[in-house]
Amino acid sequence: MRNSAQAAAYVFGAKPIVDSIDALQKLAGTGTQRGFTTTTPTYASINSSTVGVQTAAFSDLGCPADGESQNKAIAQLKAELKVRYGVYIYSGDLTDEEKRAKFSGQKLTACEELNAIYSLKKELAKYPPTYIRYTKLDEIRLIKKLKQDGNDWGGKACSSRSEACPIENSFFVELDDNGEPWGFHHELNHLAIKREQKFPIGDAEWVNLNGPEGAELYEYQWPLPAFNLFDRRTWKYFDINSRPQGFAERYGTVDADEDQATVAWWLMNKYQDIMNIAQSDSILYAKISLMKKRMKERSGNLMGEDYWNDLANGKVDENYWINRGH
Repeated sequence: MRNSAQAAAYVFGAKPIVDSIDALQKLAGTGTQRGFTTTTPTYASINSSTVGVQTAAFSDLGCPADGESQNKAIAQLKAELKVRYGVYIYSGDLTDEEKRAKFSGQKLTACEELNAIYSLKKELAKYPPTYIRYTKLDEIRLIKKLKQDGNDWGGKACSSRSEACPIENSFFVELDDNGEPWGFHHELNHLAIKREQKFPIGDAEWVNLNGPEGAELYEYQWPLPAFNLFDRRTWKYFDINSRPQGFAERYGTVDADEDQATVAWWLMNKYQDIMNIAQSDSILYAKISLMKKRMKERSGNLMGEDYWNDLANGKVDENYWINRGH
């Protein structure tokens, strides 16, 4: 747990990016189907070299003791991410439409929200803004104990509006037991796949990497009835140690969509681990190579091998892309 005793001094020890929180919020906008404009703000509004630097004081320190400081810190982080990536972070109550779609969950406390958004900021910083814009992501919705129709979900990506997905260009991310938005990279990859129209049945380039069995692997690797996706006691199947050959984790055997999302998650969260395992798994290595190729294309050729080497060596921090002029 971060040390909240140190925190009261840190929030406004950092000089705001612009003269006031209110001014920053006006630049950034505030909320999707609640009157929020989804166009990406112009970077001329704020000196991009300072974005991500001035809020470095929002480090792993904890939460300010008083609610007003927490709320102001949350507002500044949300506004900064909206300006840099065009993404609004929402952690309020479920909308009526979401309730009708049978979503349920627990709202975050202010302290949980502050820590989760700061963690999310660090994960977003692994991508250049061009990558995030490519996915057309407008909104990330943070929640605890996410369910839909009574079933547990770690996240839910919605690229288009439907009865089951009331808010398009968005995704839910559930916080894990440590308060981290653990499914962020997984859900972001789902949006990217949908933008490319590479749905599970139609993505032959990916499916063919499985070899002669192709899509059949997605049918026969699923360990029914022992595995219940919605029973947290069996989530050991998300662990890399229980994976079948050719997959990053057993959950990737659901379909090609989940296969890709699990590979992307391991690349962005535990790069060296997945690369080490792939040295003795040629199918997984081929999938990683294709995922890297696609991520490079999505980023406008910015996420090439130099990037992956830097990620492996711990050089990709909050200012990595800013320092490179992106």
